[in-house]
Amino acid sequence: MPEAKLDVDPAYGIGTTEYMRSVGGYATTLECGQHEDPRALDIGYTAIVNTLAWIHTHSPEEIMAKMPEEIVGKLNEYFTRMVDIVFAHKGTLDKFVGDMVMALFGAPLDDADHAQHAVDAALAMIRELNRLNEKWTAEGRPALDIGIGISTGPMIAGNIGSSAIMSYTVIGDNVNLGSRLESLNKDYGTRIIISDATRTQLRGAHQLRPLGDVVVKGKTRAVAIFEVVVPSPIPAVHEDVQT
Repeated sequence: MPEAKLDVDPAYGIGTTEYMRSVGGYATTLECGQHEDPRALDIGYTAIVNTLAWIHTHSPEEIMAKMPEEIVGKLNEYFTRMVDIVFAHKGTLDKFVGDMVMALFGAPLDDADHAQHAVDAALAMIRELNRLNEKWTAEGRPALDIGIGISTGPMIAGNIGSSAIMSYTVIGDNVNLGSRLESLNKDYGTRIIISDATRTQLRGAHQLRPLGDVVVKGKTRAVAIFEVVVPSPIPAVHEDVQT
């Protein structure tokens, strides 16, 4: 991948590296080997079909009672691993929302396998969190749990914000659906829930369990949802973590 340039383009008022970060977090997200100048990307408002994942950390109360430095340090370690996994699966970091991560697959760069990559990333996150929990438990620190919601479908993508600051993101019903699916993990005792639209685009073999239909708040049409069954449980979390 070409080295990121730090020069400032007067036409944009920002350096190339800063522009990469404003679009998707880091240069690696945008696969700049294909786009040496990320400003060549089409990031205007556009209707796209892609996949979105909401990743929510479930923290036991004992963690929140710790000193702020310890809480932030642990979350930063966790977020670093999770974001690396997003990038490794051709995803884009959209934003952090408290202890949640919003990731895009198939935007701003096209990816025909966006649904498959989103699910593969989710499974990799579960495995990585398992390793982190083993490490933290050995250090006498409490473990974390996770809930992931994945939805696929039409969304509006583009730079959205104010005249002072903008960021690349997506909006639409399928964004809200992904958030809703993430929150349902607590109700079903699951860790990964996907929409039927995501399921129909999967190319790999996954163990799926139908969970029935769900109606997103403000909508009337029910959507079929499925659990992606995690091969092995995260140790010392399922019984102890309170969400």
